[in-house]
Amino acid sequence: MDIEEIRSEFLKYTDAWQSTHTYRGRKSATKYYKNWLDEKPTSWDDVRAKHIRKWLTDMLSEEYAPRTCRQKAYAVSAMYEYAKEEDVLDPTFTNPVRACDKVQELEKTRVSEKSKREYLTVDEYRQLREAADSLRDRAVIVTLWSLGCRREEATKITIEDINREERTVDIETAKRGEMAEQEIRTIGYTNEFESMLSQWVDSGARNAWLGANDSDKLLITKEGDMMPDRITKIVRQTAKDAGIQEVYDEDVDGNDRYWVRAHLIRKSYGVHRVRNGLSLAMLQAALGHADIQTTREVYLNFRQKERNTQLRNTAPNT
Repeated sequence: MDIEEIRSEFLKYTDAWQSTHTYRGRKSATKYYKNWLDEKPTSWDDVRAKHIRKWLTDMLSEEYAPRTCRQKAYAVSAMYEYAKEEDVLDPTFTNPVRACDKVQELEKTRVSEKSKREYLTVDEYRQLREAADSLRDRAVIVTLWSLGCRREEATKITIEDINREERTVDIETAKRGEMAEQEIRTIGYTNEFESMLSQWVDSGARNAWLGANDSDKLLITKEGDMMPDRITKIVRQTAKDAGIQEVYDEDVDGNDRYWVRAHLIRKSYGVHRVRNGLSLAMLQAALGHADIQTTREVYLNFRQKERNTQLRNTAPNT
């Protein structure tokens, strides 16, 4: 099967199962790749990482933005994976896009390129909270917003970790070794989190879930402990229901990347506290960053962007 045939089958599959946005992106990217490959002596099923590296280099030389190059590479990667699944290529065939180290370098530019804000406004958070489908889902949203924890950390919080008298929560830092500031950090919580506890825990709503007897965790499912992936799904769907969700990119497998996600809520925790005067050293401890440089790079960058926006908005008309 030549590249035009596999491309046609791949696009037919994409049109049937993926969004219009994804289909259009893959159609354009695979056409560009085919045209480039037509000028080379290598067939599409004999491409290796070195060829993908040359293709990316040519695109960058033509002044394509790194984000555009990355998206085209992801679309081509998805086509190779489709060909393997359909037995057009041997299952042992190495996807050349995944094998190319330069694609991973382009991945590092993804966050800095996004034109979309990297935090939720308070109003957007309220919309998210109110759109929660159940008290349990609302508890997930409020926990992430109130504590600034990672999704993995949220799933490990037990009822005993919560000190109602002191209004604090002990959080087990998800990242270990050099990446962790400390194994356990204690975070003070707000009236909103206390209100959530009253509605979710004190009222008996949590214990009414089938999985409550099999778990000592704050956040549970009908099967027991909640997994991080479940938090991802809850946040994604709740944001859609709230009307604030957006697709801003796609990953190497061609899956949509969503703007509102657990990590965005964690970033929002930091942004709003920096805006309200919290020091970077205190924020570093609250977020569990091992190195204050990590905190500085993210949140000083936010301050600089906000400052530049204010400078533009307050410039005199001339």
